[in-house]
Amino acid sequence: MLQSNKSVEFENYDNAKHSSKWLFILIAIIVILVVARVGYYFMSRNDNQERLTDNTESVIDTLAVDTIAASYEVENPSDFVTLDLSAFMLHGKVKSVEESYGGQVSCTYYFSEQGELTKAAMSEGDYRCKIKRQTNNLILSFENPNDEYGGWGYVYTIDNSGRLISYIYGSQDGGDETTYSNYNSNDWPTRSKTVAELGGAVTISSMSYSQIDEYGNWTLQTSKDNEGNEVITYRSIEYYK
Repeated sequence: MLQSNKSVEFENYDNAKHSSKWLFILIAIIVILVVARVGYYFMSRNDNQERLTDNTESVIDTLAVDTIAASYEVENPSDFVTLDLSAFMLHGKVKSVEESYGGQVSCTYYFSEQGELTKAAMSEGDYRCKIKRQTNNLILSFENPNDEYGGWGYVYTIDNSGRLISYIYGSQDGGDETTYSNYNSNDWPTRSKTVAELGGAVTISSMSYSQIDEYGNWTLQTSKDNEGNEVITYRSIEYYK
């Protein structure tokens, strides 16, 4: 009977020893997996940081670009839109748009096939154009070393639906801020409010669009303000084939 009890004890001991061995192996496997996972996380993080570091500011001609304009692939080319195009109330494969007031060309804007603004040529002087992009903002500035007043520019703000909601015109002498509202079925604003130079005079204007091209972009806009002034803007738009 004593021998039998000893046999049972030895058997239990061996079983316990065997179980402990497998438990140790299991714990070792878990530790290895955890270490591997942590190592992979930090390697991926470092790799991402290197990619972000390598994604430095690119320059196209005289153009400074912070980030690439977001574009969306669509079945109908007329529905193509980017941040840059939205800033000028445009869509489609626009190559250039020429704006004129009272029969005189004011500015011509040029776009790449990817919908990025690449150049803005002012008719009133040899201005160097710079463009920067931020979240929902397109910053367009002009500099002319021969201009005694220095540089000036615009900040266009787009909402998440791709509509122009405001722009700020600024120079060394101050700036005007215009906000838009009352959008029509084409998502073009029909009302604007302009506040001059940090709390100055307020101008309320209404806009109408009487000419639209075959791609659905307006080519004639009439703006009337609360003082009875009227401005007619003509646009000549060229598209990529």
